[in-house]
Amino acid sequence: MADTSNEFTNSPDDARIRPYNVRLTRHEETPATIIISGGEPVENEFPVPPVNINYFNTFNSKVFSMSSQGIDEARIFQKEAEAQGNSALMEANQRAASILEMDGSRPYYGIFNNFSLTDVQESNDQIVKLHVNFGADWNAFFFGDSPRVYQFSGVFIDSKEYPYYQEFSVAYDKYLKGRRAIEKKMTTIMSYDGKLVDVYILNLSVKHSGADQLIKPFQFTALIKSTSWLRSNFVYNSFGQMTRESFGALSNRHRISRYIANGIAGEQSGK
Repeated sequence: MADTSNEFTNSPDDARIRPYNVRLTRHEETPATIIISGGEPVENEFPVPPVNINYFNTFNSKVFSMSSQGIDEARIFQKEAEAQGNSALMEANQRAASILEMDGSRPYYGIFNNFSLTDVQESNDQIVKLHVNFGADWNAFFFGDSPRVYQFSGVFIDSKEYPYYQEFSVAYDKYLKGRRAIEKKMTTIMSYDGKLVDVYILNLSVKHSGADQLIKPFQFTALIKSTSWLRSNFVYNSFGQMTRESFGALSNRHRISRYIANGIAGEQSGK
């Protein structure tokens, strides 16, 4: 028999805060991708594409086409980013991927979706000095945020048809590592899980195993310069009814408005 002693956790109101029995909708899938933009033009005989494709615009259209409002979300992407003052997102949306020189004879566009990301560990720490006084009292002094460093883990396919391990290794030596990006005045942006992260890649480690020569696990660490969100969320009214889907929407009005109304009604009735 179900335990009904706790009225709060079994109330319809609480279901809106902790959704035990409601349907949850996953965010749109964001392909794990690294984009390199900027830098000096490569001096070679590579053919210039007839259309300078802005990868982010194409990417946004692809992601938002899976949402309920479809392509309309992509059309208002830039406008909403401007309204929110999201400069990093606006700047990223205007970038086109660079043409790189990888093997010296063929064009390689600065778009790396040649890896499968399996785990991300995000760390956000503050610089704090804690001083304990006599009598077990204490003071805390905050000096800002520590540099954010994220850990990314995944796998490369390594075959003749898909030499992804070799591609990434060459790109790391030439463009992706932090020092190379600075020397070549390039920007490295990574997309995953509905986020755009401006990074400096600090290191790369790859594990080789004779048990499976086609799969190579990897891990790299990145110093984070800035982050931006690339998500659309549902918007609800005060009665908890979904009204529309909007880019970057964040509101808890529908979760607390009824409690506020009940509290006001209770105070008025008690007078």
